[in-house]
Amino acid sequence: MKMTIKMILPALLLSFASVTYAEDITLYSNGGTSNFTNGMLQYLGATLPTPSTPMYNGSGALVAPTTPTTASTSPNTYDVASAGVWKAAITGTSWVSNSPNAGPNGSVTDQNGFYYYETTFTAVGGAATYDGSISVMSDDTAEILLNGKVIVPFGTVGSDGHCADGVPNCSAVDTVSLDGILLNAGTNTLEIINAQTGLSAAGVDMSANLTQTPEPASLLLLGSGLLGLALILFRKNKAACLSTGTTQSRNSSQMTLSSIPGGNMKLRIFAAMAALVLSASYANAAAIPYVNVGTPITYNTDLVATQSSPLLLAYYWSASAADTDYLMVYDVTTGKFLSLASNDSQTLANTRFFGNQPNPGSVAAGTSVTLYGASAGDKLQLDMVNTSTGNTLTSDPSTSPDGISHAYDTMFTGTIPDSSVAITNGVYIGMEDLTRAESSDFDYNDDQYVMTGVSTTPEPGTLLLLGTGLLGLALILFRKNKAHGLVLNS
Repeated sequence: MKMTIKMILPALLLSFASVTYAEDITLYSNGGTSNFTNGMLQYLGATLPTPSTPMYNGSGALVAPTTPTTASTSPNTYDVASAGVWKAAITGTSWVSNSPNAGPNGSVTDQNGFYYYETTFTAVGGAATYDGSISVMSDDTAEILLNGKVIVPFGTVGSDGHCADGVPNCSAVDTVSLDGILLNAGTNTLEIINAQTGLSAAGVDMSANLTQTPEPASLLLLGSGLLGLALILFRKNKAACLSTGTTQSRNSSQMTLSSIPGGNMKLRIFAAMAALVLSASYANAAAIPYVNVGTPITYNTDLVATQSSPLLLAYYWSASAADTDYLMVYDVTTGKFLSLASNDSQTLANTRFFGNQPNPGSVAAGTSVTLYGASAGDKLQLDMVNTSTGNTLTSDPSTSPDGISHAYDTMFTGTIPDSSVAITNGVYIGMEDLTRAESSDFDYNDDQYVMTGVSTTPEPGTLLLLGTGLLGLALILFRKNKAHGLVLNS
């Protein structure tokens, strides 16, 4: 029993930790007739342009309904050969169409319109964040949605010589970072909307890889649990050593790991595991500022209030935008903006803060404002109003005009540069003030600030590990009390 508890509890902690962040998900597009999972695409139907459902909006950008207006009579899809203007399929994948005779050398000419494909996959690790990327090609172009949220927007059609001028298209692989994307516990749905704009062959090609994100809090908890087990093991073995008549005195300072029966190797293993896990929990912090310059963030970067107002504070960091920008925080839960006024006034003067123009240097680093109107648990959307372009850009791709998150955020503890303001358990936020159509550089440093009283996406794995650790400790204590002749109702 003694050895069983000592071996099972670390195994439980490690196995739950692996479930929390070690899952890999790989999707490769291919055709099929059933079991449309893990990249095998199901054909859903089409939306052909009509006066009431045009393919383009007033700005000339493609706009597709989220579901087809005409459902398919068959879900079957087919692998088709790349040739001519179609670049060879991504490694491990196939070009896919709704007809076996599609493709550059095929006999099928698709009408202009939108063609819908879908595949599902399972995230066995539960609701959590994942890092990875998705690569896509399409003729003419495509939009990709994950659980109803756009993660890859349509490319710019342009002259449409063979396929769209902008990626995704048929001549170049478009790879988009999906770092920090939130998946559902269980089934997730990836939808590809293939746009045909030139009365030619239509098809799509896709691969994706996602790995569950290590959670610093989970790693910290795991490391702490292992250290606790090491201390328990040390005390139990020390007591065993003394009870067997060892020559060391109970108060002797000469007691060492090697003098404890069986303690040396076990404790060293526990200590090494704890040290590695604890160091990993600190090494996992994201970089500041954003390092993947040029790569748009396609996942939701909303925050969650951990405190109720007026304990939410925003601290100015810096600004480098050329346009006139203002920052706002929209409380998705209440449907109102956070306010600088204690009466929750919704005027522009009270809901906008840290405007970077006309004197971007006039706000000193570390300057703070208090925000009112939020309650603990509220979901908060980060907004930026670019008055030069007229766009409101947000941390939610579904509410931004280009399907991109315009906020990069990560946990921050430290001193704000060029100030003496020290922050503990804050969130650093970097905003991008131009859309993809406006040739954004996606460096996410146009307006930077730090918020307190908020957190990034909650980590469900932390509670799982905590519960497992407490259960293990309870088993150890139960056995110890049982050995002393105690019973639960004594």
